[in-house]
Amino acid sequence: MKICFISPYPPNIGGLSAYTKRSVDSLLKISDWEISVISFNKGSDIFRLLPRLIKYKPSVVRLEYNIPSYGVATIPIFFILLIYKCIGHKKLVINYHEVKRETDLLKGLGILFYHFFSRLFDRIYVHTEEARQILIKKCYLSPKNIRVIPLGFYIFNNKKDYSKQLEKKYNLGSKKVILYLGFIHVDKGIQYLIKAVNYIKNNYPEISKEIKVIIGGDIRPRKGIFRLLERKDCIYKKELLSLKNRLNLDDIVSFIGYVNERYLYSLIKISRLAVLPYLNVEQSGILNMVLPLRKPLIASNISGLEETLKEVGILVPPRDYKKIGESIYKLLTDNRFYNLTISKYSTISKGLEFKIITNQFIQDLKSL
Repeated sequence: MKICFISPYPPNIGGLSAYTKRSVDSLLKISDWEISVISFNKGSDIFRLLPRLIKYKPSVVRLEYNIPSYGVATIPIFFILLIYKCIGHKKLVINYHEVKRETDLLKGLGILFYHFFSRLFDRIYVHTEEARQILIKKCYLSPKNIRVIPLGFYIFNNKKDYSKQLEKKYNLGSKKVILYLGFIHVDKGIQYLIKAVNYIKNNYPEISKEIKVIIGGDIRPRKGIFRLLERKDCIYKKELLSLKNRLNLDDIVSFIGYVNERYLYSLIKISRLAVLPYLNVEQSGILNMVLPLRKPLIASNISGLEETLKEVGILVPPRDYKKIGESIYKLLTDNRFYNLTISKYSTISKGLEFKIITNQFIQDLKSL
């Protein structure tokens, strides 16, 4: 079988790019398929899409998709894939990464988009059952063509130990690191983590002296009309920094910007726990980085986070900074609770191994 991925791809930075690279690498290891990639990292890449498809002649085309990654280029992509399908009777599949967030944001327009755009594809993949139900019940798509395949554990290509360098760079000393990783975006609820730190400072001052909150990540670069959203995120970042200053948390909370991939493994390893205070999300690549390294997670009880952690994790209502604060305090002061939390992760680990997830895709694709 010849399969071609269309997606943002390294050196592009972002979750979609990293996920596609992981998928391609995994397929190369466990299948004998001929695999090619047409990277879509800038708008002008649209002009080489059809020529590359004709050159590669894949029997299956897989599009990794969220709206911001393609913007208005989605329209020509639709017609190019339609032409390719018609002239060669090829199979088209799509992997949607942000169904919930995009239908929430775009309302009826988003629902209409997913209804009509999806009809081009022979198979639709999503990462959560919630996303599947949205496509069925709101977008009126047939359930027989939709499959749920989890995002899967992140694969660290660089496990070199940079702990000492990071501890020195961020002046961590013997501090217990509380980690937030990911883009700075209005849906990420970072302000509630900052407020949780202030809650701890006011209610458990002895613990606040022992912790360092690292916020690793920056604003996602946007294209075209979506630069309006980038401006919104810039304003949000300024508000976060202002909040940190007003609450006098400069000695506890540090914004460290984008974290190079080679340091991710070590940064998570030196952290005591991680917090995902999201307000709206379908699934989290950060969750799938932290889980395999056995670090406790405090996460909002929404969407894919709840689906993954509902039996084993520490889930809190969105915006409830007091519960975030109390959960942090308990993890830092109750070793038995800390170790019990970690031990529970073993019950979900096997199903999230990327090799198993890749096999699910392979078996499903063979049935098309």
